[in-house]
Amino acid sequence: GILFLSSALEEQHAGLQLITVWCNQITANSMSALARALAFHTTLEGVNLGSNALGNKGVEALKEGLLSSRSIARLVMASCNITNEGAVVMAEVLGDHTTLIHLDLRENTISLAGVMALKCAYAINHNLLRLHLDVMKRT
Repeated sequence: GILFLSSALEEQHAGLQLITVWCNQITANSMSALARALAFHTTLEGVNLGSNALGNKGVEALKEGLLSSRSIARLVMASCNITNEGAVVMAEVLGDHTTLIHLDLRENTISLAGVMALKCAYAINHNLLRLHLDVMKRT
């Protein structure tokens, strides 16, 4: 699935604008291949990885690809088992990424520490227009 898609993206550097692989049982193991592909592709504007078990390791594996890509404007990682650790990695990406305008991290387990890291990155990145997060209820 995602390995084949990543391979195709590496071969075709332009044309495709949006990838939606919502709820496709994608795990962190395939994120390195996708990250390599993102670094090469020049017209990809949106990536929707929602409802996949990426976890923090998947976010970390995707980091370099996101930092290398200068075309991605919208990234959805809602319901991907991301915690504060993954939020901090995304904050690092936001600090250096100039084209990302929409980041969706809803339905993950991100608490105050992760939100604070994202807030600091949001203050630096003046291009980001939408940052979607959930409010965690205290128990």
